[in-house]
Amino acid sequence: MNVATRKKGKHLIVALNGELNLYNVGEVKSQITTAIGADTPSLVMDFTDLKYIDSSGIGLMAQLKKKYGS
Repeated sequence: MNVATRKKGKHLIVALNGELNLYNVGEVKSQITTAIGADTPSLVMDFTDLKYIDSSGIGLMAQLKKKYGS
């Protein structure tokens, strides 16, 4: 799993490449939450190169939406 982040205006764009599953969801969560700063009003997830996501990955997306979504 590769996690790439970049800023575009007020948006933090997080691109996931590979498989998001039970084995790497903790590390992915850590990388994303580290990249999110106090000056990040908008989080955009890019799943273009995400090959697979299991229920733990979907749970992470729900957590991020609840915490950082509008």
